[in-house]
Amino acid sequence: MWGAVLSLLGRGAGAVGEYQSKKQDLKTLKLTNEFRIQEAKTLAEVARWQHAASTETNWDLQALQESRFSWKDEAWTVVFMIILLAHFVPFTQPYMDRGWIALQSAPEWVQIAFPLMIAASFGIRWGMKSLVNLKKS
Repeated sequence: MWGAVLSLLGRGAGAVGEYQSKKQDLKTLKLTNEFRIQEAKTLAEVARWQHAASTETNWDLQALQESRFSWKDEAWTVVFMIILLAHFVPFTQPYMDRGWIALQSAPEWVQIAFPLMIAASFGIRWGMKSLVNLKKS
């Protein structure tokens, strides 16, 4: 009779041990899957940033290539030189001061669009980003 009881207890202990082992295996599998999901998300994020950097670089290169045959850079340079020099000519100084005051009271879209046009002409994308972020804050 004790043999039957011990045999029954042995089977029960074996079943409990097997249950615990399967439970641990399931927990390990769950953690492994969570790790793989996190790893996939991280790899996707890295790929997205790499693509964005590649796209920005391509945009910059394209802008530089197209500016070879453009007169916009030279035109803006001449305009800025005239503006700069006009600040040093005594009879134009009052007009320059009033011009800057008028520009400050211009609509916000003008205050954003004007520098963006200049930055785009020179291919200065980083300047466009910082200007838009500055105006948002």
